[in-house]
Amino acid sequence: ARKITRTAPFSSYLVDDREPPDNVLSDAEWESYIRANAFPMYHPCGTCAMGDGEMAVVDSQLRVKGLDNVWVVDASVFPKITAGNINATVVMVAEKGADHIKQRLNMTNQEKEVL
Repeated sequence: ARKITRTAPFSSYLVDDREPPDNVLSDAEWESYIRANAFPMYHPCGTCAMGDGEMAVVDSQLRVKGLDNVWVVDASVFPKITAGNINATVVMVAEKGADHIKQRLNMTNQEKEVL
């Protein structure tokens, strides 16, 4: 990336080259730099396992196991962090959760007992 940005025509647009410093060249130096400077971008997820297993907190409809009328509709149900920004995926989970909640609220008491 440095070689590309430092050649024409890109170099005329480059204001400064802040990170990483020029002395980061070898694979070992890159690894050390990445380990020292990488961070998760504050997108915690995966704290409420979803599924049927013993460690699962929520079921496939995002209901908290053992509680009535409590759902988890955020990134905590992700099995692992997404490759890109998690915003769109969180919105999708929340929309699906909202559908489950609306469906549950519209059920009769007899239908709820079956669950």
